[in-house]
Amino acid sequence: NKFEELQKLHRAGIPTIESVSTEYYNSAPIARYHPRRLGEALEGVPTPHSACDYYVRHVSGLVREFVVHSFLGKSIRAGEKVPQPNLLVSPTAEQWFQSPHVWAHPWIKTPAMGWSVDYTVPSTPSLRALAHKALRVLDLNFAEVSIGQFDTGGLIVLSVEKAPDLSGHRSLAAYHKAITRWMQLHQIGDSHAQL
Repeated sequence: NKFEELQKLHRAGIPTIESVSTEYYNSAPIARYHPRRLGEALEGVPTPHSACDYYVRHVSGLVREFVVHSFLGKSIRAGEKVPQPNLLVSPTAEQWFQSPHVWAHPWIKTPAMGWSVDYTVPSTPSLRALAHKALRVLDLNFAEVSIGQFDTGGLIVLSVEKAPDLSGHRSLAAYHKAITRWMQLHQIGDSHAQL
């Protein structure tokens, strides 16, 4: 689950979001944490504390957020998250909640929160290396990795999606091409392919 993934990344030395159990939070809530549920994406509507499974610490100081689609140690598609057309970034989460059709959420950068991915922005070697390292730690062959960049230039893994967003035909085509190339390289037929 998401909590275990964050814990595993942290133990391996991957810069990622700090996560704590409900027991730890209830005993020492010393910083701004967001309640989360296992298996659910972060939403604009806060999870009630009474219904949460774990907490994640709020990350501040991010100036950019990128997406890297990693497949067997190679980047097959990458881009930067940008506000959807005609949307401005809301100054606060509270203001976004009042008019979500006008604003893009200030720190939850998902399509439902007013964000999209500009795949014309090239990735960097450091972004790709961090994405691939995160997948190796989690024993994954492929995933969509969201990486934040601080104003200092440092990077942090924000999420690893084992079910990448394939709603765009170019992302689907990128995975199809990568899987087909892998099958050809290993001379594996469609019915016997395993990753």
